[in-house]
Amino acid sequence: MAFDLNVQESYADALFAVAERLGRTQPVHESARELADYLETHPDRRLRVFIESPQVPDSEKHDLVRRVFGGKVDKLIVDLMCLMVDKRRSGYVAGALRRYCEKVDERRNVYPGFVATAKALTDEERRRVRERLESFTGSSLRLRFRVDPNLIGGVLFKYRNLLVDSTLREALKGLRERLDGLRLRLAPPEMEESG
Repeated sequence: MAFDLNVQESYADALFAVAERLGRTQPVHESARELADYLETHPDRRLRVFIESPQVPDSEKHDLVRRVFGGKVDKLIVDLMCLMVDKRRSGYVAGALRRYCEKVDERRNVYPGFVATAKALTDEERRRVRERLESFTGSSLRLRFRVDPNLIGGVLFKYRNLLVDSTLREALKGLRERLDGLRLRLAPPEMEESG
């Protein structure tokens, strides 16, 4: 099955419309963000696999969703998850919740961004990074931070269509490209004739 972004967009739109009509965009936003983070990043993938499995009857999925999330996340999200199970769209739950959060943030002129660093940042370092990036972009940002051990140092930042790579690896790559270009422009050394 090919992944269709229009599916998650449609469910995010529907959730947004209902939450807005009921005046619950913020509580739904908080629950949606927490649940999307859990589904996307939690190392124990059993819940997501169970919900997305075509072999598990829908009634069992409904029971599990209501038992695990009932009273812990906003009821609209529990209802949305059950609807998506019924429509065979449970593989889109995390994406739809993430897109809903983006829609709420965009309404408040807050935009998503992503920061990767080689090591975990302290709260104070995250605050300083956020301030600098908000100053750089001219926007309020909701940043997701991730540690990427493949980075040697520095920061990788993604925002809308912008990618800022100030990592040491990228700097070394640029230096290597400049050195390769320099070698191509140098004339080969002259050989002495023996004779």
